[in-house]
Amino acid sequence: MKQTPKYRSEILQNLSVHAASARSGMGLSLPAAARLLKTDQGTIEDIEWGKDVPLSIESIINLARGLGLTDLGTPRGKPAGSF
Repeated sequence: MKQTPKYRSEILQNLSVHAASARSGMGLSLPAAARLLKTDQGTIEDIEWGKDVPLSIESIINLARGLGLTDLGTPRGKPAGSF
């Protein structure tokens, strides 16, 4: 896994674009998402607003996965045959 600041910044940038819509697509309020992802509500808000957060790159990737996003914080493609 790349541990560069540029890679971390890219993931956070992607999450700032996609995290809120992924969360709402799952029907999760901000407090519910924080409980599910075992983090505080302020951290998720900061990520959604594009702010830097004091999390390790592994924690950021786990947060993206918990929202149903890829390791890079982007939406997953739809399975073949789905509309």
